[in-house]
Amino acid sequence: MKAAGASRRVLQLIDRVSSMPKSGNKCPLG
Repeated sequence: MKAAGASRRVLQLIDRVSSMPKSGNKCPLG
């Protein structure tokens, strides 16, 4: 179940970053 939770969290993070790229998030991801 841990894998599912992590996957979901990662997906949400990606969606957030994709929603507002270069928005000065506290994530080093471009």
